[in-house]
Amino acid sequence: MKHDFVIACALVALVIAGCSRPPQVAPANRNLISGLRTAVSSQQSQWLDESAKQLEEGKSKGTISEQEYAEFAGIIKLARDGKWKEAEAETIRLGQAQKPTAEEIERVKAARKEAD
Repeated sequence: MKHDFVIACALVALVIAGCSRPPQVAPANRNLISGLRTAVSSQQSQWLDESAKQLEEGKSKGTISEQEYAEFAGIIKLARDGKWKEAEAETIRLGQAQKPTAEEIERVKAARKEAD
């Protein structure tokens, strides 16, 4: 009985850890993903600083949510700590987690109708 409980707890922990997804980034802030990816993939501290500056400006203007800020800041910290490959992997993961908004989907549908 105790053995089953331990296995069940381990499975729950794995599911929770494996289901952690990066946040959806507002379409207006998605340019930060590509800028940050360029900075970390090329290991350019100057470009990383520019991404950090844009992040701070967005936070001060209120255009970046706390969740977005935490995600971007974590990636920047990894890179500043010299963990460029980890930062790049997290940036790729963040980018791949993005889903189109309803507005973006409608815009594509409208463009397709016009093309037909």
